[in-house]
Amino acid sequence: MSLYFYIFDENGSDMLAAQLIVFFTAGLVVGLGILILIGKGANLIAGYNTATEEEKAEFDEKKLNRIVGICCIISGLLVLPIAWVHSLFYGLFMTFAIIILSIVTVVLSNTWAKRK
Repeated sequence: MSLYFYIFDENGSDMLAAQLIVFFTAGLVVGLGILILIGKGANLIAGYNTATEEEKAEFDEKKLNRIVGICCIISGLLVLPIAWVHSLFYGLFMTFAIIILSIVTVVLSNTWAKRK
């Protein structure tokens, strides 16, 4: 049986475990977002940590940290209500919202955070 059915189980037996998983995941994502936002986690940004010094010089690290950190915090906060809201519609809505947020993050990272 999938995690979806455990989260939305009517008798609530597995509800606490699923809520704890959601809280832990959301907290981890928000925590990493804060770490990136304050400038201590630039090496956690995918692609940036493996870039050469010449490639890193193309980006403003503070702006890149700000964009990715805010995206992580928003994503974590969007996932958090899934622990309480028992709706397939909400789950699908949040999935699409996070996909759109990820696309906006990639676009902003490659336009606004690039040095001129």
